[in-house]
Amino acid sequence: DTTFGDNGRVVTDVAGGNDWGFSIAQQTDDKLVVAGIAVVEDVQDFVVVRYKPDGSLDPDFGSLGKVVTDVIGGADSGRAMTLQPDDKIVVAGYVFSTTVDIAVVRYNSNGELDPDFGSLGKVVTDVSGGTDRGWSVTLDLDENIVVAGNSTSTSSDFAVARYTSNGSLDTSFSGDGIVLTNLGGSRDEGTAVVRQPDG
Repeated sequence: DTTFGDNGRVVTDVAGGNDWGFSIAQQTDDKLVVAGIAVVEDVQDFVVVRYKPDGSLDPDFGSLGKVVTDVIGGADSGRAMTLQPDDKIVVAGYVFSTTVDIAVVRYNSNGELDPDFGSLGKVVTDVSGGTDRGWSVTLDLDENIVVAGNSTSTSSDFAVARYTSNGSLDTSFSGDGIVLTNLGGSRDEGTAVVRQPDG
C-alpha cells in the first residue's frame, strides 16, 4: 500500500537497541497500535507504539508515538495486546525477577499508565512459584481481562488468569482467578486465547 509509510513499509527504532513487535490492533479511528519489546540500555522493557493511518508516528501518544515501560526493573517481555472499548490498551507478557511471572500493563488512550489498574497501571502475578508466562490476552463479555499462557513448577501446564477491570484476580473464576491444566505432556503451553460468543 503506497499510501502507508515508505511504499507500504514502516520501520521504527524505539530506543537505539533491538525492538520486537509481537501484537497489533486497529483502533476505531484506524490508528494502529503495536506492542512488544524494546531493549533500553541492555534491558528489555514493554513497548507500545502508535501510528496514524498513513504510518507516521502519532505525536499525541506517549513520547512522539512511543511508550516504553520498565515493569519491575528486570527483563520484561510484552507479548500480546488487546484494546478495550474505552480505547485503553492492555498488554500482557511476563517479567523476570527472582522468578518469571505473568505481567499485565494497562495504558490510557494517550499512552500514560492507567493509575486505576493494579499498582500504577501494572500487575504482576506469580502463579506457581516457578516460571509463569503470559502469551495472549483478550476481554470476556464483562470486559474482564483474560490472559493465557503457561506455568511451570514440576511440569509446564496451560495457565489462564482472569482479572477484573481494576487489575485484581477475579475470584469468581475458579475461586482464585487462575486455572492450570495439565494436558499430560512435560511442556504444555497455551499461546493463544479467543472468546466464544457464549463467553
